[in-house]
Amino acid sequence: MKSRKRVRQRREQWLDEWDVIAADVTAYAPLDQAALEGMCYAGDPAVTASGAPTTPGITVAAGPDVPFGSRIWAAGAMRTVQDRGGRIGPGSLDICVATRAEALRFGRQR
Repeated sequence: MKSRKRVRQRREQWLDEWDVIAADVTAYAPLDQAALEGMCYAGDPAVTASGAPTTPGITVAAGPDVPFGSRIWAAGAMRTVQDRGGRIGPGSLDICVATRAEALRFGRQR
């Protein structure tokens, strides 16, 4: 009985640590050879705004309301906010993917 109670308390504590929001999610591919400076990236496409390496499948660009290093669950995977974008504001996320074709297939999701 004590074990169940402890498990329930840990689960509730864990859930309290997460914020759930709805966001518009798009994808970008700064490392693709067809990437366009100013549209797909600014500066060095291999380095994010936080200074971390750009990593498809992990890196997410978010607005300034989401701190660098925030771990988020988006589009079926755990990712890390490491980048910013000129067109990304509150309630928007941009997931880094490997190719421009993949980004176009991803489209815009909520």
